[in-house]
Amino acid sequence: MKFNKLFALMLAFSLTVVAGSSVFAQDEEEMTEEEWQMQMDELTVRKNDLTSKSRERSLRFCWSNEISGS
Repeated sequence: MKFNKLFALMLAFSLTVVAGSSVFAQDEEEMTEEEWQMQMDELTVRKNDLTSKSRERSLRFCWSNEISGS
């Protein structure tokens, strides 16, 4: 009997969480296609910038290891 009560409690909790998250998702405004494209362009530039910085650091690290003889 305790298992059934626990199961019912878990089911009620999970349904509450799912219902709450769907209500939250509906509160957000949808983006227009232009806004979406602007955000994608901005994030692509940011990604490329971070990728190039990462490559520069990696090359500097490799170069410093070659110089030090490691």
